[in-house]
Order: sequence, then C-alpha cells, then structure tokens
Amino acid sequence: MNLRAVLLLCLAACSSSPEVTEPVDIASSDTSGTEAAIAPPEAEPFEPPPRDVERYRVALDGAPLLGSGTLVTVVVFSDFQCPFCSRVVPTFDRLRETYPNELRVAFRHYPLPFHQDARPAALASIEVQRQLGDEAFYRYHDLLFANQRALGLDALVQYAQQVGANGPAVRAAVERETHAAALERDGAQVTSLGVRGTPHTFVNGRPVSGAQPFEAFDAIVREELALARDRVTRGASAARYYDDLLAAAPTAREVEPSRPSTPTPRPDDTTVYRVPVDGAAARGPADALVTLVAFTDFECPFCERALDTLRQLEQRYGRDLRIVVRHFPLAFHANAQGAHEAAIEVRTQRGDEAFFRFHDLVFANRSALSPDDLAGYATQVGANGAQVRQALADRRHRAAVEADQQLGSSLGVTGTPSFFVNGRRLVGAQPVDRFASLIDEVKAAAEARVAQGTPRARVYEATIANGATAPSP
Repeated sequence: MNLRAVLLLCLAACSSSPEVTEPVDIASSDTSGTEAAIAPPEAEPFEPPPRDVERYRVALDGAPLLGSGTLVTVVVFSDFQCPFCSRVVPTFDRLRETYPNELRVAFRHYPLPFHQDARPAALASIEVQRQLGDEAFYRYHDLLFANQRALGLDALVQYAQQVGANGPAVRAAVERETHAAALERDGAQVTSLGVRGTPHTFVNGRPVSGAQPFEAFDAIVREELALARDRVTRGASAARYYDDLLAAAPTAREVEPSRPSTPTPRPDDTTVYRVPVDGAAARGPADALVTLVAFTDFECPFCERALDTLRQLEQRYGRDLRIVVRHFPLAFHANAQGAHEAAIEVRTQRGDEAFFRFHDLVFANRSALSPDDLAGYATQVGANGAQVRQALADRRHRAAVEADQQLGSSLGVTGTPSFFVNGRRLVGAQPVDRFASLIDEVKAAAEARVAQGTPRARVYEATIANGATAPSP
C-alpha cells in the first residue's frame, strides 16, 4: 500500500518575516557576510521567477520560526498526534543542519479532528510560545512529538514546565481555549490552500504532501537556493526575499471537492469471506460462536488504538468471542516485519498465551522495536531472548509472515487494521459499537446454526465454508 493510501486512512480519516540584521552573503562561499556586501550600488527591482512551478503565498502570521535563514522558508502544517508528522521532524532538522544560514522552518497548526489530543496540544504549544518565544516552542514541539501517546492535559502541563513555562497558565489556556482564534487563523489557511492531511509542507510556496524523504525536500531546497542566490546577486533583498518572491502568488488553491464530512451511508458489505484460522495465534475458546480475525501491523498506530476496543469486546462477549491474529506488516514500517517474525518465534517457544503478552508489549513500545528491544520483550514473557535474536538474524519466520500477507492481499486487505468477523469485513479502528453491531448480527446467525444441529466447535468453519476467496470487483 502506498503512502498516499495510508494518509487517507489516517484522515478516514506561519508572522511577517523577522528583521534580519545580518543577511546571508550568498555571492561567496562565506555565508556570514552582509547584504551591502552583495548588493550592487543600484539594486534592480525584484523580478519574480517564471511561473514554471506551482507556488502559493503562505502567510507566516506569527508562526514560530526555527532558523535564521531567509532564502528558503519551509512552512509545515502539522498535527502533534500524527505519526507521519513525527516522522518528518528529523528531515527538517537535517535540512537546517545542511543549510544553517539559508533556511528556516515555520510551524502552522492543523490538528486533525479524529486526533482527540491534537487540539489541546496545539493550544498548549501556542501558550508556551506566547510565554517564552519561538525557541521554547520548538523544545516543547520536540517533547510532544517524542511523547505522542501521552498527550493528556496533565502531561501537556508537565512538558511545558520542563521547558520553563508556567504550568498553571498552560492548563488554563487549554481548558479555556484561550488561543482558539490562532488555531482558526491557521485553519483558514488550511482551507484556502487545499490542505487535506498532515504533514503538508510549502517550500518557498511550493507544496509538498506527506512525510517525504530528505532527498525529496533537498532537491526542492537546492532549486530554490539557486534561484534565490541569482536574485540576490542581482539586487534582491535577502531579508525580504520570501515576501517578495510570493507577492504575486495566489493565496488559494483550487482542488477537487472533498468528500462531505458525513458521507451518505451505504449498505454494509454483507459478503462472507473464507478466512482460514488454522495455525494462527488465537485468544478465546475454539468453539466460540464468533471468530474475529485481525490483520495487524505492530508499528501501526491505528492497530494499537484498536486494542482497547478488542479488550472491551472480549469482556462483553466472553466465551462467545475468539480473536485470531494474522500478520500484515506494511512495507513503509521499517521495524514491523522483524516484530512480527519475533512474535512468531515467541509463540513457537511458549504458545499463544505468551504470544499475546508479547503482542501487547510490542504495541505498548512500538517506537522501540530493534532486535535487542524485541529480545528483551520476549524475555519478559518467558521466551528465550537469544533464540529470538537468532530467529531474526536468520529470517526463520519470514515465510510465515509473507503467507499471512498473501492471504490478506487475496482477500482485499490493503491497510491495517483490517478485520473479518465470522468472515464479514470491517476495516479500520472503528468504534466499539460498530464492532458490537456486527458481532451481534453474526452471533445470532451462529446461534441459529447451533439450534439446527451444528456443533459450536464447527460453527466458524460452517459459516465460511462457501465464503468468497477474493473481493468482488
């Protein structure tokens, strides 16, 4: 599945330029000169570049700035709870290290509505900036991204105090939504610029969607630097370069109409798929009336989010529910494949109970999934950590993971988490009531089979016996 598709699942969901006293001397290899050293006696009027690239005027409007360069301005619309936004932070750090005197980064807020902690985190960060300035904002910014799974109000206050801010004032700013107008200002830019997901970046007004690798950003930055150096050596002001460059650029982007926020309901997919469970890790009785098969990825934040829902369902349905795990690590999750191979090794050594304890440990620590980390978690559940490390080294369980991936793909699985409830498909980290509704429906059908003479232990196999083995076109 490509990155664009994942971003869509993830959706389904900044002040005028500061006064620069020592502009960059881009006419020489020494980048510590002054504007006077590079401007000719009679500067030519600024000449905007040809319209050969898509470029938009993105206002800074008081946004926190990181870096003193003025030739390349990187404006990122971001969400503190978005895993892809977290992934792109090191890329921007590397860009600043590569171009320390030419580039700056501006942060603009776009908390996505389905990230419940993102808006409070944004409000708290604005308060930190108002109290202590841009440098403290970015220290707070780094703390939030490093602790994405702990963004409750108490934690937000604690992180603010760590960077020297007034904790009670931060708490009050969040509870009273003191800076809601600032978020609305950024939200207006989001709408006019056609931004639909996070992270969304503008490099000197040029849009870049998603957590692209350093090389993709670097290519654009180098193009922009070449243009800026040419303009400044011909007399343009380095200090005003960003504003002058985008003075004539549009402030709005025409995009295809987005889907309505509340789509017209469509009939549920009632197809029953033949989803085998033989050989897969399972929790719950083998004769459960309802079998829920989960295709999951240990590095996926949405799979982690679904865990609490599954636990609630287990409590609600007791011995009538069995949960089966199938491995579906996504290609762009660098550590997921190894985590799944380690989980199979733990199960091989210690069985299903240890597998699920390991499963829960991995999800609780999905930002730390190195081979040593995985061996440590295996040891905690009673498995032999050295054997787990060796299994990872020789790729002992690679084929088993790939077999689950092939099964999922054949059934139309393209993302995680994907579930099949007695063969009925349910995609994504849905609310518990959505699962319960489907479970109640298939459970009633299972009870009818039992009443007609099917043994409980054979209900699942009988239900999926004539099921589809591939999705309908």
